[in-house]
Amino acid sequence: MKNPGQIANLSDTISADKYAIVFLLATLFLFSGCANTSIDTNPGSDSDSDTDSDSDTDSDTDSDTDSDTDSDSDTDSDTDSDTDSDTDSDTGSDPCDGVVCDSPDPDYCVDDDTLREYDDTGTCDEGACDYPYTDTPCGVAMWCDTDECIACNSDLHCGDTCEDCTTAGETCVSGTCVGSVIFFEDWEDGDYVGWSTGGGGYSISVTTATAADSTTYSLSISGGSGGHYDGLYHTFSSLTPSTISFWGRSGSTSSSDTYFVVHGPGTPELTNQMVMLYFKDDGNIRAVASSATSTDLMSYSANTWYHIELLNINWSSHTFDVHINGTSIATGRVFRSTSVSSLGRLDFYNFDSSQGWWDEILVGN
Repeated sequence: MKNPGQIANLSDTISADKYAIVFLLATLFLFSGCANTSIDTNPGSDSDSDTDSDSDTDSDTDSDTDSDTDSDSDTDSDTDSDTDSDTDSDTGSDPCDGVVCDSPDPDYCVDDDTLREYDDTGTCDEGACDYPYTDTPCGVAMWCDTDECIACNSDLHCGDTCEDCTTAGETCVSGTCVGSVIFFEDWEDGDYVGWSTGGGGYSISVTTATAADSTTYSLSISGGSGGHYDGLYHTFSSLTPSTISFWGRSGSTSSSDTYFVVHGPGTPELTNQMVMLYFKDDGNIRAVASSATSTDLMSYSANTWYHIELLNINWSSHTFDVHINGTSIATGRVFRSTSVSSLGRLDFYNFDSSQGWWDEILVGN
């Protein structure tokens, strides 16, 4: 058992220890607070610390902002790149952009008989224009010269078949190759001076209303009263040509008109005829020859020109051939009267009241 003195000493010791513990706890608390607040012995350290903290914040903010900006930049870059790429791709993949196809090549002749004609508007293919075209045959009595179809009325291209007359040393007259021209009438002087009129009471004129073989004038006869050899005629002095030809045009397929009659010298009558040609009222071109035998040569259309040729005329054997529009229609036909041995007269007229036209009358060899 402790004595009172020992107890007093122990009490003092405890009191002293209590103060020591309190001081220690205060010190620990103080150091604990300083650790949390990162106290610097430098004056103004708190301000620097705050600034650093703000700097961190700004850094984060700037970083985020820059990152966003970079992201936007990437987006813009991608967008621009895509746009440029698309534009470049479009431009590069379609070479026809901006190409206008409105200047075709000139028309030209594929050969002597065919004209190639290009459309005015074409289509673009791989940057080049392609123009559709049509190959058109020039047709009867026409040939292709450079870039157009023209009439065969030259020595190199003559008549309905565009015959080369020069191979036989001949010339082209009214669409026929002849060695010599005896008589030719194309009415291009605008009148029928040198011809005689009958008593048929026709209206006779040289007109520009229509003409054959790319000419300007033709002869027109209107009227008719059922008579023969009463229109316009021309006489000759016993000629013996190998060729007689003309162009004829009828105004109707229901009238007999546009007569072309070849007589011998003397009186115009049946017993003095080589042949009678006319456009009959049944729509056929008819020839009357060989003892008055009638023959339909071919059908015709009203208001259409036909080139009729009497070829290889033999005044001794009294035979001839017939061509129409360059096509052989009859060969070896016999004269209507075998007593005819030369050409003496040509007659033009209408039998019915109608209108007929004649052009480019040729007599030659």
